[in-house]
Amino acid sequence: MANDEKPKWRQFEELVANIQMALAENATVTPNDHILGKITGVMRQIDVSVRQRAGQFDLLIVIDCKDYGEPVDVKSVEEFMGLVQDVGANKGAMVAPNGFTPAAKTRAEKAGVDLFRPVDTGEHQWKAYAALPALCVFTELAKFSISFSWSGYGAIPTDVHPRDLILYDESERALGSIGVLLQRKWRDGKLPRGEGFHNNLPVADCATKVKAGDTFSVINVTASIKVEHRFYFGSIPLAQISGFRNELTGTVIAKRLLTDFITPRDVEEKWQRISDPKELAVKPATTVHAVITLDIGDAGPGHRSVAFGIEAKDGLNLEPDSDANPPS
Repeated sequence: MANDEKPKWRQFEELVANIQMALAENATVTPNDHILGKITGVMRQIDVSVRQRAGQFDLLIVIDCKDYGEPVDVKSVEEFMGLVQDVGANKGAMVAPNGFTPAAKTRAEKAGVDLFRPVDTGEHQWKAYAALPALCVFTELAKFSISFSWSGYGAIPTDVHPRDLILYDESERALGSIGVLLQRKWRDGKLPRGEGFHNNLPVADCATKVKAGDTFSVINVTASIKVEHRFYFGSIPLAQISGFRNELTGTVIAKRLLTDFITPRDVEEKWQRISDPKELAVKPATTVHAVITLDIGDAGPGHRSVAFGIEAKDGLNLEPDSDANPPS
């Protein structure tokens, strides 16, 4: 039977089962299962069952799927509690795309029943449009100055800008211009990135020389830099995710996710700039780092380039953006 020919409730049960299979790869997940009631003595229909062997124990979890047009009420929770007890399950959970009433949540929490919503970006009628709350930290090499010193006599060319001055190693092999060397050290994380001024930083990692005319002389070149931090708070759209939102804790449990494209310009133009991340009412699920370089090499002053990356966290619990809406 084609999926679009199946009853809507069956499609929803299979969606829940597929999500659960991905989350519990070593368990046996069965949609539309039937288990003999230990109290009633009759076969009970189970929307989704999860079985797993843990040492000498056989664990059973039963999941009830409620594709209602409104939040599930406390009566449905209490009916499910009776089912969990009858089949002798170790755990019970309910999944509903439209959530649960406050009374239902209170009753379920006290009874140890988990409540979930599906969060899945697949192409189906329960498709979710989720986003990842994130903090973006822009770290920028905002200003710099260059200092020269000699142990004895020395000279530098006067017809070039200091940032374009070529430095040489002790064997008189060209290392590159001062601007390029400084920019490279910033890009590679070899310069301080803490906010504020940092002084007397070696431009090269070895003894250096400079050439004036046909003459080389030993020179010590250092830089002073100013590092600035800017903070933004926003949401990264999720292109792919398959999991459940725990209605009692607000977190989303997923095996993997794929974020949509985002650029530094998106952050600067669309996200909220904040002064202190500690003041955020919503805890970011992850941190995005944008390291900005003021190009001081061949591109000339004033040009900015950005290295953009997301900080990975093991065991990440995601909080989807409640303002994420489907595209019109």
